[in-house]
Amino acid sequence: RALSEITHSFANGDWSRRAEVTSNNEIGVLATSFNQMADELGKLYRSLEQKVDEGERHIRTTAEIAQNITTFSDLNEALDKTVELLVQQFGFYQASIFLMNRSGKYLEFKTGCGSATQDLAQKKYSMEVNSASIAGWVSANNQQRIVPDVREDPLYIKHELLPATRSEAAMPISIGNLVFGVLEVQSAEVGAFSPETVIMLQTLSSQLATAIQTAGLTETSQVNFEELARLYRASRLSAKANTEQEVLEIGSQILKEAPR
Repeated sequence: RALSEITHSFANGDWSRRAEVTSNNEIGVLATSFNQMADELGKLYRSLEQKVDEGERHIRTTAEIAQNITTFSDLNEALDKTVELLVQQFGFYQASIFLMNRSGKYLEFKTGCGSATQDLAQKKYSMEVNSASIAGWVSANNQQRIVPDVREDPLYIKHELLPATRSEAAMPISIGNLVFGVLEVQSAEVGAFSPETVIMLQTLSSQLATAIQTAGLTETSQVNFEELARLYRASRLSAKANTEQEVLEIGSQILKEAPR
């Protein structure tokens, strides 16, 4: 009867109850087996709860960042908010965004969130594309690189500003073959990047690439409009000058032909 009651409670979601083992007979063996099963199911249930919570957090963070990217009129604000949310929501050690410079030869630190951010910004930290580093490799190959344990990756270079890094994920910020930069995230834990986290980072990188491209097109359009306006003003002045010259020439001709 006791085993039956505990089984019923367990089925209703009370994972804390266990059967009391009072004998070595068949009932005692059954009680022991039940307790072992309850422990395993309890672990599985907690693991599933954790995955569900993590999935909800991924969706929430991705949606919030996507909203920020579309809401902020300033690209820098969107980039700042992206790395801030990654660190705040998931407890990452450091999140950084590197953008390609105009020459396409160097990745320059743009923004970040974490202990190394201030020093990286002050030093105007940069690295060569295709350099012997994780971000350099990602930018050159336009491929993500997930490192569960940095001690096992030959491209990992221990940075004095990030001594506690144990795992790292680097995503290309790109559209097609056009690479704008790299989103780099470090964790102080080994194996911190689950498949769900990787998918989230891929989605964010794509959103960032779209935002950067849009900002670039807007800037180019503004420059083009300014150039068109300048040319228009110059043409108007030129036309005005030509008109004034024609008037002077006609007036001079009339004076020459007029009777004295």
